[in-house]
Amino acid sequence: MSSTLGKWLAGLAGLALLVLALLALLAGAVHHYLNDTRKLEALVAEQLGRAVRIGEITGLHLGRDTRVELRDLSIANPAWAEEQYLLQLHSLRVHLDLASLWSDGPVVISDLEVSGLRANLLAPEGESPSWALDLGSDEPAEPAQGPVQLPVYLAQAHIRDSQVIYRDPERDVLAKLEGQLEGEGGIRVHLSGVAQGQSIDFSGHLDREGTAAILSASGDLAGWQVDATARLAEPLAFSGLDASVDVSGQWQALPDDSDAGLPVHLQVKLTGNGDNLHLRQGSIKAGQTVIEAEGALGNLNTLQGMALSLSANSPDLRELSPAPELDAPVPLTLKTRLTSSGDRLRFQDIAGNSGEGRIRGSAEWVLADDFSGSQAQLNASGERLGQLLQPWLPAVPVDTHYDIDARAEWQAPVLTLDQVDMEFGENQLRADFNVDLSGEKPALSGKVKATGKRAHRVLESLGLDSPVPDESYLLSASLALADSGEMQLSDLDIQLGSSELRGEAFYAPGQPAQIRAKLVAPRLDFRFLAAPIADNDAAPEHNYSNSEALTDKQLADRMIPDTPLNFNWLSAYEGQLELRIEEIRYADNIRSSGELKLVMKEGALTSEKFEWRGEFSAGKAQLALRETAKGAAVELSLDSRRLPLMWLLTGNDSPNNSIHYHTQLSSEGGSLAQLASALDGQLALKGTGGRFSNAGMNLILGDLFGEIVSRIDPTSHQEPYINVECQAGSMTIAEGVINLAPGIALRTHKLDVGLGGTINLGTEALNLVFNTRARKGVGISASKAVTPYVKLGGNFSHPRVGVNAKGVVISGGLAMATGGMSIVAEGMWDRWVATAANPCEALSSQASKGSEELRKLFGRP
Repeated sequence: MSSTLGKWLAGLAGLALLVLALLALLAGAVHHYLNDTRKLEALVAEQLGRAVRIGEITGLHLGRDTRVELRDLSIANPAWAEEQYLLQLHSLRVHLDLASLWSDGPVVISDLEVSGLRANLLAPEGESPSWALDLGSDEPAEPAQGPVQLPVYLAQAHIRDSQVIYRDPERDVLAKLEGQLEGEGGIRVHLSGVAQGQSIDFSGHLDREGTAAILSASGDLAGWQVDATARLAEPLAFSGLDASVDVSGQWQALPDDSDAGLPVHLQVKLTGNGDNLHLRQGSIKAGQTVIEAEGALGNLNTLQGMALSLSANSPDLRELSPAPELDAPVPLTLKTRLTSSGDRLRFQDIAGNSGEGRIRGSAEWVLADDFSGSQAQLNASGERLGQLLQPWLPAVPVDTHYDIDARAEWQAPVLTLDQVDMEFGENQLRADFNVDLSGEKPALSGKVKATGKRAHRVLESLGLDSPVPDESYLLSASLALADSGEMQLSDLDIQLGSSELRGEAFYAPGQPAQIRAKLVAPRLDFRFLAAPIADNDAAPEHNYSNSEALTDKQLADRMIPDTPLNFNWLSAYEGQLELRIEEIRYADNIRSSGELKLVMKEGALTSEKFEWRGEFSAGKAQLALRETAKGAAVELSLDSRRLPLMWLLTGNDSPNNSIHYHTQLSSEGGSLAQLASALDGQLALKGTGGRFSNAGMNLILGDLFGEIVSRIDPTSHQEPYINVECQAGSMTIAEGVINLAPGIALRTHKLDVGLGGTINLGTEALNLVFNTRARKGVGISASKAVTPYVKLGGNFSHPRVGVNAKGVVISGGLAMATGGMSIVAEGMWDRWVATAANPCEALSSQASKGSEELRKLFGRP
């Protein structure tokens, strides 16, 4: 024998001795645990994280056919459980094919005997399920590879006196198991209990027929009738499957409405083997809606070989909606093919119709851990946009064609929505967005651009009533929304007709939240606002007769709302708004420009700059709004030559007139009514030229303006305008009472008019008197046409107009009739109006003197 061979034999002998030594140690360890179950209990309890008790290990045989027998096994439930044990077994005998643990097929148990099983599976609200054991690893299981197969194959089983309880806040179910798999009629399972308030009565049966496994089940599962049968010719190879499932019941689309149940019927028929399953029939019918599937499922472990045809057909999707308030039906037909190559699912040739609309598209779902690379494309088009939007919008626009294209792609953690292209008649929307889901909240960034030719019609279709003209529009902006809530609008461009606004804005949440906006308007065109005045129809006529006194109810009626206003926003935000307007166009030949800077800080909103200038109008204002315990304190001062937009109210579009305003106002309160009743301040005006539009004034006062004018001058209805030669006025406001002292003087091409009196904003009471005379040389007989004295009384809700052309005693008597009011008294009227070459100039120059004279005459101005 050579020395080399001797070394090999010596090595083999040493290895054999080592194996024998290891087997001896293993046998010793097994013998040790068999004779001392406490150590085995401690070992298992440490692995499971629960108390474990093993009464006795009655048998253990290691080998190809490993056998384990034990008695009185128990595993404890968590401390919170009302049932002490998760699992109890009187006796257990298992014959295991040890080699099957490492084979590619199922784990084979040649014989299983269970007696006295009691399991309590508890899942109360706020606790982890009682069966969630601490197995020491949170690693997800590897996905199954190869053909579909059973996890465990039972050649024989004996189960006696066994039951399982499952309980959670909505279910309490008892399962009883009994029988022998082969030779005594199979194993029977019966479920009973309640689920979501409905009873459960369900039975199942597992039997053998030669090598084939036979399963049948039938019964009521919480209102659902379930019938299932399955035959598996070769369980070990998972081949020869022939299975069917039939489920029917009522689906509660509205859980709180027992009468809203929708009949649902599910049918499934499967055949094939682990490599290639085939869906012979798959359908769900819910009401009149039917979804069907048919074709190859392939290998469900690897998703290879899948090729399904899917279809959906519904005459009205409203029956599936939990909020069926829609008036019009929503029909839908849809078809697609679902295929898989193992690494991705594809929805191909998506095609459908909803009414006269068409849907086309495709989608691909990448079966990776984060699904990166998944994408979808969709196109919807049709000729009747109104039909498409009718179920969803409060006002339906005129039907027109629409075409919508969209593409989405997922590259974890970002969802990209690009090539979003929508066309609705003459309106287009383009958008590209990225949605980043890596933070606690989604972050969004992208661009949007909307254009069209009919802005007003678009707003109408959204249920918005706006005076915006029906002109072409453009809206474009870049948007960035961080997961912190910060939002940045940049490259903002808004165009409406010839108007344009550009700029940027910023918002950041916090206490207080921060806001900033910087805007520039190259042009704002307000010419469209004149249209409502020119087109204003006559207001409905009311009875303003002063023949009857107001009732208590009429006196209590209020027009100024007393609804509390929330001024908390003053302290909830800080920041500033800057707006520069390069051109404000009121008419073709009337233009101005302006600047505004508002600052919010420490619970106050103030205007650091509020100015406008131009040949048409120039002036400045100061605004302060401060949060207080009563609500808010408001201060406003204004000096202006022709107030911007005032011409809209008066119809005065001539740039040749001149009128100056001076105003100082202040108030404090928590509602409009409170602010009005606490108003203090003064207002003065003086000007020449211009005109009042009867239609324009009717927009403010309704037909009351026409009533007053017609009482003063019955011929006024013959002309649409009142030409003004001059106007002047002065009034004071104290605790909500507007005192026209010395009042207002107005000279038109026909008349001289004086107005004095009081307006109580708290009670809304009116006490005004118009004193009028006809000017000489205008063809009006003062004695026959012009009414010298007209009184406006009542209140805002129920104004009353009275006439007293002859019976008023001048001076003292008039003081009683008018409440002692300003220039309508005879002496002041004669000096300031009747004998003055310019009554407006006289009123303006003698305003302070007139107040003192009124105080002497009536005891108050």
